[in-house]
Amino acid sequence: MRVLASGTDNGGHAFRRISESAFWVGLGDALDGDGDGMLDRYEALHPCLAIASNDNASDTDGDHFAAGGEYQAGTDPCRSDSDRGGENDSSEIARAANPFDPRDDLVPAPGYFALVTRVSEHVDDDPRFVPRPLANLLRIPSAPEYATVEIERRASPTAPWLPLVQVDPRTLGGVFADEGLPEGVTFEYRMHGVDAARRESAMSRVVAATVKQDPLAPIGALRIDMPAPRTDASAIDTALELYTDAALGMQMKLWWADEAPPRSWESFAAQRLVPVDAVAEPTLRTLLLQLRDAAGNESIRYDDAILVYPPNSLGSVQGTVQRRGGGAPAGVVVQLPGLRATARS
Repeated sequence: MRVLASGTDNGGHAFRRISESAFWVGLGDALDGDGDGMLDRYEALHPCLAIASNDNASDTDGDHFAAGGEYQAGTDPCRSDSDRGGENDSSEIARAANPFDPRDDLVPAPGYFALVTRVSEHVDDDPRFVPRPLANLLRIPSAPEYATVEIERRASPTAPWLPLVQVDPRTLGGVFADEGLPEGVTFEYRMHGVDAARRESAMSRVVAATVKQDPLAPIGALRIDMPAPRTDASAIDTALELYTDAALGMQMKLWWADEAPPRSWESFAAQRLVPVDAVAEPTLRTLLLQLRDAAGNESIRYDDAILVYPPNSLGSVQGTVQRRGGGAPAGVVVQLPGLRATARS
């Protein structure tokens, strides 16, 4: 932050001073109930400090800059990269860069860091991306600037973060398997990149993963089972299919995309009659399906669409055309009962 101050000193001399710094301003009493050097109102505005046993010395955002130092510097103790430029606060401060200006950041932030729970559907599996029993498989983002990536793990939201692995991301191929873990235990993970000059990126988002004997998400399909891709009926038939799992213990959610998803899961059924709300004009509506197996693994969302017409607005003509004579038919004449008009097709 660029601050300009001007005025007169005790001797009546005018002064003008420009400084690039940061400070925090807040309302309320200047109280420091725990005596750690940070005001209570400041701690209340930074929720990550509420779970720290020693606020002043804590480093909940993982940028190697203690909260007490962040308080003095004006950086955010709950965000590893205050200016969101990609490089973490302590890395910028160590090289005398400005942690409030994203334009001088030299290391990009990590991309999409996530738990891998399913294989790519309907294509040959890459064995690196297939979840395995008693392991948490993590998708590891990289960047050309990263010489290494560092992954940390903890066993609960209040436990300390511990280094898990430091590795060249080019040797990972996009994933890292944390193997040999106890079933049923939930771990949290986070990671960041480090370049050849030891400049560090911001921390990734935190990913929670529960260790399972069966970590594979179910694969299925949804099909609106109607004779035509349109309807004016008050309900439609649907066909639900499973490709990789048995129906035993399988649950499902089935809902229209323009409505809120159901809060609870229901038992899987291979066929389901789905109500259709009346519309005033033809409307394309999309039906969604999501599956969850007995191990709690959830599928992606499957969809199918149908054009919904106002009630009783669609009709049809049925009959049999019999050819007579040897000439080629010129067409079929259709006469609608009660109407004089005829149609030739």
